[in-house]
Amino acid sequence: MEQGHIQNSFQDLDGAYSHLIHLQEVNKELKKQTEHLDRSNTMASFQQPSMRMSMRQLINQEPSGVGDSSCHSFPIPFASSAAVTDSDAALASSPEQTPISICRLIALNKLEIPILLLGTIAAVSQGKLIQRIRSMCFEKVVHMEGCWFDEPEHSNGFINARLSADAATVHSLVGDALAEMISNAASKVVALVISFHMSWQLALILLALVPLLGINVYVQVKFMKGFSADAKVFFPLAVAAIGVSQSNSLGSDSTKTRRATSSMFAIIDRKSKIDPSDKSGMTLENVQGEIEFQHVSFKYPLRPDVQIFQDLSFPIPAGKGIIKMSLRTQFVPIALVRESGSGKSTVVSLLQRLYDPDSGLITLDGVEIRKFQVKWLTQQMGLVRQELVLFNDTIRANIAYGKQGNASGAEILDASKLANAHKFISGLHQVRPF
Repeated sequence: MEQGHIQNSFQDLDGAYSHLIHLQEVNKELKKQTEHLDRSNTMASFQQPSMRMSMRQLINQEPSGVGDSSCHSFPIPFASSAAVTDSDAALASSPEQTPISICRLIALNKLEIPILLLGTIAAVSQGKLIQRIRSMCFEKVVHMEGCWFDEPEHSNGFINARLSADAATVHSLVGDALAEMISNAASKVVALVISFHMSWQLALILLALVPLLGINVYVQVKFMKGFSADAKVFFPLAVAAIGVSQSNSLGSDSTKTRRATSSMFAIIDRKSKIDPSDKSGMTLENVQGEIEFQHVSFKYPLRPDVQIFQDLSFPIPAGKGIIKMSLRTQFVPIALVRESGSGKSTVVSLLQRLYDPDSGLITLDGVEIRKFQVKWLTQQMGLVRQELVLFNDTIRANIAYGKQGNASGAEILDASKLANAHKFISGLHQVRPF
């Protein structure tokens, strides 16, 4: 207990009343500090000197209308204010925190290393699967016959889309969607097992009423009294229904994925009618080069109403056209001269077996060309198109490509001279000798 004039109580710094006023000032300052915590430059104004100055100003003021009074002294938590002040000073003077190493964070996952390794294996497996599907599709595409590319659904744009977009879409079939479908299926199985274990009679009844459960869920939950036998059966089935709804949400994605997968495997499973990779067929030791068209009739598959050839017959004796003889070439040309669209390019396409005639025969040295290996047959021919195509490589590599890259320097030089290209090639900058 403390008695006396209020001014004397103010001046007694060790008195209970003075400590009470001091605590009140501390609480006010702490409140201000909390409101302005984001202003670091105001923190210094809330230290102890300002508190004492405020208290002295309050002591010097003479309170009006206050007489003798008595106060009860009670315990005051002085340590709390001192602790707050000390902690603020410690935070202000503490050095910057050192950065945490990422290796330390990874080390916290060391117990999950088997799971991480399993996930890595699954990711690599998915990537290899997509790569293998694209490679198989591309291999099939380059071995397709010419009429396959004439179809609108096999144009360059559609093929590129299948190799890029459809192959990536297949990833979802073996990725997140498959994982969620497996999880939902497992939830359904477990829910059914629990339900039949609790009460198989009630489980059968509820399964028969599954279409009505969705409407009745709210009413049953409202009137549910305790966790009785019907609840033990109902809640697992409700969980299974949630899994069914989640699986149904994947319906559109699943349909798109199945369509993409079907289109990819349609290409992979299709067998080309004229397959260059097929090694069956015969070859000739010595090719004379005698070609003959015998009563050939032909229509393009996509234009069956347009007859291109009707009973076309003509021979090309050996030595006519371009024949390779000891790295020298004899030019005895045979010209097919007619108006555009009359079938001049079709003759070459039939000879290269890009297409097969509807009727008639095309023979090479008396043997029908369909009996030869396709790859061997095309290797016996040289075709120079009007469209110039150069690979992004050296001139030497472009010329050597005509002999599958196995041409010697002398052969490349002779070929450039025969093509009348040696002169302008030699005039180019940064050209090395062949």
